[in-house]
Amino acid sequence: MSVDDALADDTMFIGTVYRGLWIYHKPPRTLAREVGHKNSRSITTFVWAIRYLCGEVPESRLHPLPREYAASFLRRTIDTSLDMRLVEECWQLLSRLTGEEPPHQEPGVYVYSYPTYIGAGDVQRDMKMKIGASTSMLRRLETQRRHTEVPEDLVVLRIYPCPDPFDAESHIHAILTLCGKHVESLTGGTEWYETSLVAVDAICRAMGMEPSPDAT
Repeated sequence: MSVDDALADDTMFIGTVYRGLWIYHKPPRTLAREVGHKNSRSITTFVWAIRYLCGEVPESRLHPLPREYAASFLRRTIDTSLDMRLVEECWQLLSRLTGEEPPHQEPGVYVYSYPTYIGAGDVQRDMKMKIGASTSMLRRLETQRRHTEVPEDLVVLRIYPCPDPFDAESHIHAILTLCGKHVESLTGGTEWYETSLVAVDAICRAMGMEPSPDAT
């Protein structure tokens, strides 16, 4: 998922403006009338925020209010998204905009799941689990984020520190997919696999990666 995709899915007013102008290509006056504004000047601030988020203008072109709107969208996406590539892209944009930095963590591959899938926690049993990567191993995963459509908290099962997490992730995904282990989660995610922690440990160890004691 990209920032553009996140804007298209956003339920706040900035998402409405993005969909109206960037996806449906409505004239600004038409969109303004549809959302109950008297003229298109009322949405101009959001347009500038979106242009920064989409890489169309540098942060130096933004006045304080569009900066605030862009930063608000980025923080909201960071706090709610489970897509680590998107989260890191948002952190990069937010850092350029406000100087905020993500909490420093070493890069690595992470594994997490829902209690419904984990069951009794038998590491040899196949269960549905998400396998992703991050260059900062954001500990927000360990706050057990919640999806509104799934009434359970996420549980971090493994963290495998490594210098090139996205390369390692792609290799793990390829091996598990070839073994017919790729599945969809309750939320329709794309990085979910039905396998065992023993199997994932074995694959990672063969690649020279040991699980962190912080998440085993």
